[in-house]
Amino acid sequence: MGAFAAGATVVSSLMAMQQQQKAAGLQAQGIKEQAQMEKLRASDEGIARRERLLNALAAQSAQAGAGGVTGGSLQQVQAQSVSDYAAEQKSADVYGAAKQSGAQRNAAGAIQQGRYRAMGSLLSAGTALAEIG
Repeated sequence: MGAFAAGATVVSSLMAMQQQQKAAGLQAQGIKEQAQMEKLRASDEGIARRERLLNALAAQSAQAGAGGVTGGSLQQVQAQSVSDYAAEQKSADVYGAAKQSGAQRNAAGAIQQGRYRAMGSLLSAGTALAEIG
């Protein structure tokens, strides 16, 4: 291989390495942003669950004041509502944490993959340099 061709290969490989690192960084940033959006969505859903609980408790109290509660005492009905809320919230928390953890692993994987690709480009550049001289 001629010196010019080898030099062009080295430059090309180094540019590819830089682009691969940049692409991996952008991909990782996108994944992190998705994780942040998931965290915000989970927070919004938690607020909606709390609102539903408060509305249910208010409706149960109003019903008790207007003529009684069927199917148990007001305290039992409200305790069940709170228990249902707690179980739903716990499930949502576990699911949200799992999605966040997965997103973090994906971001780390994207960065690592970019490093491997960059190393491949660097090795190509080294091989081209070795052929020159």
